[in-house]
Amino acid sequence: MPTSLSVHHHKLSSQLRTLSRGFNRHLMVMNDQRMLDKTAIREGLVSSLWQSWCRFVRAAILTSSTGGTTAAGVVIHNPYIGHTEAELLFIARQLSTGSSIRNIRPIAGGHLEPTWGDISKAISIVNGIGSSNSSQMLSGLSIASTVRDLQTCRNATAHIGSYQIGLLNAARVRYIHTRIAHPTDACFWIDPMTDGYLWDTWLDEIELMARNICA
Repeated sequence: MPTSLSVHHHKLSSQLRTLSRGFNRHLMVMNDQRMLDKTAIREGLVSSLWQSWCRFVRAAILTSSTGGTTAAGVVIHNPYIGHTEAELLFIARQLSTGSSIRNIRPIAGGHLEPTWGDISKAISIVNGIGSSNSSQMLSGLSIASTVRDLQTCRNATAHIGSYQIGLLNAARVRYIHTRIAHPTDACFWIDPMTDGYLWDTWLDEIELMARNICA
């Protein structure tokens, strides 16, 4: 039986709820925590959110490339149906970098997979792989407004250095109350559109994109 994209959406939604509860617990106790403990928890939350988004995009693209169905039950067609997952991963990697896919072969290792959650790369893969639900997936990805800043925050947290911190500082102009002593402080920037934490905007935006991608 073909896999429905709704399976991936439901799994992601469950992960988002878990992460939201974790963040709220952190809010309740952080004033009594040492800085090292606070930043470690936030780093874990940011990384987990980014990885959840990446896993969802990967699953949605691969399911759309292997004859799955949309959440509405429509069978998805793709010119690469019949290729192995390793070959599809190779195709996705090539598309994400604008490289040729004439000589399709299995990807040489998971470390060579594209950064699935990167909006620009995801759009390139969806455009190039040509699934029959591509327009719907692109419509969902086009909603992205703040997820790029989640990626920047995650990278600045995981690879602290002047370049990544510079990118994060450049994102501050889109928000208010942008104090930053550590990259994870971006979670607490205020989104002027909602007057709430940027963390909550990330969760809401990812949920909305996923719902539209899977429709």
